[in-house]
Amino acid sequence: MIDAALIQQCADPGLQPAIVDRFIAEGGSPEPLAITVQSG
Repeated sequence: MIDAALIQQCADPGLQPAIVDRFIAEGGSPEPLAITVQSG
């Protein structure tokens, strides 16, 4: 589970909702709240 504070730190408030919706659609995830975080 990702901490809400981490999401807030990484979030870009300048992104429009339509851009986020398109990103989710292009990613093809059936669960829009499911994310994968990779490092390195």
